[in-house]
Amino acid sequence: MIKAVKDGGSPVYAWEAERGPEYFCPECGREVVLKRGEVRAAHFAHASNSECPNVSSESWQHLQMKENTIKLLRKYYDEEKIDSEVVIVDGRRADVILKVGFPLVIECQVSPISISELKARTKDYLDAGCLVSWVFHLNRVKRDDFYERVGAVRIPEEIRYLDSKKQPLFFMDDRGRIRKCELKYKWARGSELYTKTMCFCNFYKVHIWEFVVGVYL
Repeated sequence: MIKAVKDGGSPVYAWEAERGPEYFCPECGREVVLKRGEVRAAHFAHASNSECPNVSSESWQHLQMKENTIKLLRKYYDEEKIDSEVVIVDGRRADVILKVGFPLVIECQVSPISISELKARTKDYLDAGCLVSWVFHLNRVKRDDFYERVGAVRIPEEIRYLDSKKQPLFFMDDRGRIRKCELKYKWARGSELYTKTMCFCNFYKVHIWEFVVGVYL
């Protein structure tokens, strides 16, 4: 997790925390350890035998995506409007939440996710009065950079599903840059039909207002 409560009651993010003070889990109240190095993203960790529901094995890319999303939002919104790792409903902890008008849940997705789970998670947030924006790591479309020359690649089904629903597709790289993606399906050889999975990915710069407001449209 990237957020803990500093001894005294004030929340702090791992990349801003100092070594020395005691830190506690905002959910179970138990002490957590600050872990920050040159390679892995800064985070707080429970003891290995902790039964806190806030314990999860996150990849460094997922931790980094949450950190980069918060840093980006802070450039445009007051800090009190931004939060992370918030339990919205039982079993649903939002990666990042932006409180502008309706609460906007931002889900940072690095690993594959089934369409049924994506739909269920989105529905639960919507039923709780939140809007939802999905941001995928760039590696989900086999890219290391937004503008490298890459041919058509096999697109994961959950991303094709959102595209079929005319939802904006947002991707983030390890530097924290967000781009909007347009899928262009490759023609099937010897056929007038498009293939079902192979796409070219065209990326476009996106202003913060489009990233936030786009989910309202």
